[in-house]
Amino acid sequence: MTDARMMCTTTAERRPTYQAFQRPSPGPAVRETAQGTWFLPVDGPGALLRLPSGADASAVRRMRRLELPGLMPIASVLEDGGRVWVATPVPSGPTVDDLLSHGADLGLGPGDAAAVLSAVGRALRALHMRGLGHGALDAAEIVIAPDGAPLLVAVTGGPGHREGDLVAWAQLAWVLAAAWCESDPAVAGDLRGCADLAEAVGLGAALGALPFASGGEGRRRVVRSWTADGARAAG
Repeated sequence: MTDARMMCTTTAERRPTYQAFQRPSPGPAVRETAQGTWFLPVDGPGALLRLPSGADASAVRRMRRLELPGLMPIASVLEDGGRVWVATPVPSGPTVDDLLSHGADLGLGPGDAAAVLSAVGRALRALHMRGLGHGALDAAEIVIAPDGAPLLVAVTGGPGHREGDLVAWAQLAWVLAAAWCESDPAVAGDLRGCADLAEAVGLGAALGALPFASGGEGRRRVVRSWTADGARAAG
């Protein structure tokens, strides 16, 4: 087993500190995504992600070393029983996908849609500038952290995904325009226009044309509500 360290802080922007641990301690599985299977850890906060069979641990460690803003922080990369595990201080949810159906009812709106698209788009640009891409971007790969920050889950990356990432970001813009911008058709139209820009010109032009992004307070309230509902269901 390698790289036996674990991040203790839950704030993505703060430089992490670590505590030693010996092996993954997964509790219940909570979701399946293209990145792998998410588990609740039995011995602390955050989440554990078991990558698909055949995942390259060295690629995950490369991503971890980059520490790019807007990406879900990777606390540790572990190999156990022939499988690669990622430990993160960030809970596995809610994802944007979790909030698409009822996010507007919980108070999410056009500014939150713009905030998600901005954060994800900037993270993708940072990856692309380093010759990497995501390759599996959808609403389930974006976690809303407890501080309200949208974080893109990207644990391996690789070359050759740039064009697909642009298409996926544009599709996300359309999805969020429909889900969270019903109260403001003008902003919904602006987001769809940004989607067209991304595919025609690139993310730089699209990000520059995004509407005003809201702060994180509304998203923090939604995360607290989502977490409380999950705790009541589990209890």
